[in-house]
Amino acid sequence: MIRSKKWIKEILSLATVLGTAFVVGCADDNGNGSFGGPSSPDCTALNNCGASVPGSSAGTSVPYSSSMEIIQIVTSSNDTIAETTWVQLPPDTTVHWVGQSALRITEITPLNLDFLDENGNDPSWVEIYNSSDQDVDLAGYTLVENLKNLRKWVFGHDILKAKSFRVVFCDKNNISAVAIADNGDRHTRPHTNWKLDKNGGTLYLLDKFNGIRDSVAYPELTGGLSWGIVDGGYWKYFEKPTPEQPNTTSKAYDEIVPAADMSGLKSGFYNEPFTLNPPSLPEGVTLRCTTNGSVPTESSPEFNSPKRIEHSVSFRCATFKKGAISNTVTTRTFFVDEDQVKMPIVAISVDSSFFREHYIKTSCDAPKNCKDSAGLYADVEYPIHVEYFENGSSTKDGSTWEKDAGIALMGGYSRLNDKKSVSIRLREEYEDGSINYPLFETRKGVNDKYKSFNLRNNGNRYVSDYIEDAMGGALLEGTSVDYQRSRQVVVFYNGRYYGIHDMRERFNKHYVETNYKIEANTVNFIKHLGKEVEASNGTTDAYMNMLHFVATNDFSGENNANYASAKLLLDVGNLADYMAAEIYMHNGDWPNNNVRAWMAPEHPWKFMVYDLDHGFDWMWGVNGGEFDQHSNMFAWIKKGGGNKPCKEEGCFANLYIQLIKNPEFKRMFINRSAVMFNSYTNGKNVEKIVDAMTSKIDAQEMERDLAKFKQNEKYYSNSCGKGFDKTGSCLKTWAASRDSKVIQEYEEEFGLSGTATVTIAASGSGTVLMEGAALPGGATSYKGKFFVGNPILLTAVPSAGASFTGWSDGVADNPRLVEPTEGATFTAQFQ
Repeated sequence: MIRSKKWIKEILSLATVLGTAFVVGCADDNGNGSFGGPSSPDCTALNNCGASVPGSSAGTSVPYSSSMEIIQIVTSSNDTIAETTWVQLPPDTTVHWVGQSALRITEITPLNLDFLDENGNDPSWVEIYNSSDQDVDLAGYTLVENLKNLRKWVFGHDILKAKSFRVVFCDKNNISAVAIADNGDRHTRPHTNWKLDKNGGTLYLLDKFNGIRDSVAYPELTGGLSWGIVDGGYWKYFEKPTPEQPNTTSKAYDEIVPAADMSGLKSGFYNEPFTLNPPSLPEGVTLRCTTNGSVPTESSPEFNSPKRIEHSVSFRCATFKKGAISNTVTTRTFFVDEDQVKMPIVAISVDSSFFREHYIKTSCDAPKNCKDSAGLYADVEYPIHVEYFENGSSTKDGSTWEKDAGIALMGGYSRLNDKKSVSIRLREEYEDGSINYPLFETRKGVNDKYKSFNLRNNGNRYVSDYIEDAMGGALLEGTSVDYQRSRQVVVFYNGRYYGIHDMRERFNKHYVETNYKIEANTVNFIKHLGKEVEASNGTTDAYMNMLHFVATNDFSGENNANYASAKLLLDVGNLADYMAAEIYMHNGDWPNNNVRAWMAPEHPWKFMVYDLDHGFDWMWGVNGGEFDQHSNMFAWIKKGGGNKPCKEEGCFANLYIQLIKNPEFKRMFINRSAVMFNSYTNGKNVEKIVDAMTSKIDAQEMERDLAKFKQNEKYYSNSCGKGFDKTGSCLKTWAASRDSKVIQEYEEEFGLSGTATVTIAASGSGTVLMEGAALPGGATSYKGKFFVGNPILLTAVPSAGASFTGWSDGVADNPRLVEPTEGATFTAQFQ
C-alpha cells in the first residue's frame, strides 16, 4: 500500500518543525526495477528518487533489496531521529548517502599478520572510530561488503566510547556483540560473518535505517599492509597497521612500488653458465637482489648491470623507491649444469639462517638429549618461496606453479636425520593461502585445492625404504578412513640438492575443509598421544566427553540405548574400518600413540590413519620392546597398545574394548573387516601399490639420494635380508603372508569357523549397503569372503523414482540379516 502525497506532506511539515531534513528510499510502484521514473508519486512529491547525494566516498544512490520502504527523519547533523516502515514496496528500492557521521571507517587490513583475536587467530579487520564527544551504541548498525544484502551482519549491543576506536574482525565467526568483564573491560571484539576480499573492494557502514554513514573503497593489499585515513581525509598505505590507534602520516605511504618485469627471466635448468641482464625500471626505482635465499632489503646489492650466473642459485629481487612500500619479491631458481631430474621438483628459497639455526646436523643420539635452544625442536616458521616443476628438469617455460609460503621443521625422532621433514604452509599472509593444482593423482578433479603439504624424510623408515608409510595409507583409497595422499619428489633448497622427499597432504583443519567442503573453523581436530590429547583446531572437550561416555557405560545386549547414543558421538562404521586397517598393518606404535580424529557440526568423530612407520614387519622396537612380529593385535589393543592395561577413561583403545561388547557393533566390525581384507588391505593390493610407487622413483635419482644421505640400515625381520629396500620387496613378502594370519587372528578372537564366498548385488535402479557401507568402488555387485557364523546386514536402497520389490531368494524384508554360506547370492531387485 502506497501512502498519499498528503501523508508525505504531513511528514515534511513535521520535519520542518523539528528543523530536520529527511531521506526517503523510493521504488517504482509497478515493480519493474527502474528508479526515479515519473510513475512514482512518492518520488514526484519529494523530487529525490534516485538523485545524486553528496558524500565523502559515495556520490550516488545505490540499489538494495527490501520488502519495506524505509523513511528516515534526519537532523541537520545527519542523525536519524525517526523512521517508518509503513509502505509496502517491491524488492527494488534505493539507499541514500547520509554521511557526515561521527562514526567513520578509519583503517582496513584484509591480510592481518599479527593483531590477534581472543582465540589467538589473526583474521582480517576493519577499524571504526567514534569522533564525537558522546558514547554511541552500535546496536542495529551494519557493516557490509556488499549492498545486495544490507542486513548480512548487524552489530549487537556494543558501546563505542567517545573519541575511541573499535576493531571488527572479519572472519565468518559471527560475533555481533562484545563481552564485558566484571571490571568493565572489553575482552573480545565483534566478528562479522563475511571476510574482506584481499583483492580489494568497498565497505559500507549503515545505520539501522539503512542510511549509509560511511563507505570506503580499498585496494588490493598483500599480507601485513593496511589502508588507513590520515589527517586531511587522505587514504594511504601503512606498512605497519595501527589497530585501535591513531594513523599518523609519518608511517603512511602514497604507493606500493610496482614489481620489476622479470618475465623474461625463467626459473629452470641451464646447461652452462649464462648472463642475466637487468630489466628496465621506472624513474626513481631501484632493483636489489640476493643469491642466498634471503628477502632483498634496501642494503642488498643493486642489480643494474649484467650479472653472470655460474652455478645453481636462488635469485631473489625486489624494487625500491623512496616514499613507497616495497613488498613484492620476485624469485627465480636457476639450475646450472645440474644433473637431469626425471621426477617432480620442489625448489625452496629460504633465508640461510634457517639452516644455521634449525635445519642443523646434530651429534645427539635421542630427541631428549637435543636442547631446544639449538633450534632443532623449536616451533619456528620461516617465510619461503616455493616453486614446483611437474616434469622435473624437462619442465618448460619456468616452474609449473610458485607461491610464497612458510616452512617449519616437523616430526619427532626423525629430526635427528641429516635430511629433515618440513611442513609447507600456504597462509594468506604470504600470498593466496592455497594452491589450486592437483598435487595428488588420486584426488585429481575431486580436490585440487591445498592449503599446506608436508615434505617428509620418510620418518623412522628413513633407513629402510621410501614408501611404506605412504603405501599403507594408499591401501585405504575408497574406504571411510582418511589418510594423507602422497607422491615422491626431489627437493632443492636455494638451488642445492636435498634428495628425495615424500610430498604429503597435511592433516589439519584444512584437510577437512578441502576434502569434505566443511568450514575449517568449525572443525575440532585432535591428536591423541598416549594420555595426552591436543587440539590443533577447536577444543578437546567433545572428544574427551565421547571417550568418557564410552568408557563408563554398558553396551551389552541387543537394542542398547547407550550404543544408539554412541553412534551420535562417533562414526562407528569409520571406527570399524580404521581398527581393521591398523590391525592388518600390525602397527606397534598404536593405539597408545598416533591417533588422529576430527569432528564438525553434523559430523561425528572420524578417525584417520597416521604414521604407519612401525607396521608392516618393522622391527625397530617400540614400547620397551614389548611389541614384535609375533604380537597378536587384539591382545595388543586390549592392553591399550602398551605395557599396561587400558583402564583410564582417556585411553583410546577403550572405544574398541567397550563397543565390541555390543552385538550390533561386533557383527558390523567383523563384516566390515572382511570387506577391508577382501578389497583393500591384502597382499595383492600391497604389491600393486608398491610397484606403482617404486616405478615413479627414478633409479638414478635413488642412487644419488642414497649416496648423499647415508640410509643403509634396515629394521625388518631377519627373513628380509640386509640393506635398503629399493623395490619394496620386503613389504610385498610380508603382506603376502599377512593375509592368512589376520584371518586366523579374527577366527581365534571371535570363535569363528572359516570363511564363505558370498555375492551381494543389485538389479535395476538401486544399490545395496553392507553394514551401512556402499559396496567397494560404488559397484552394484560384490563378491567376497565373509566369516561363517557372523550374519551380514544388507539394506536395499532404491534410486529416486524407483522402488524395491524384494530379494532374489523371495524375501521381502529390508533391511535384512543373511547368513554367509559358500556360494550364496543375495540380489536386491528394483523397478
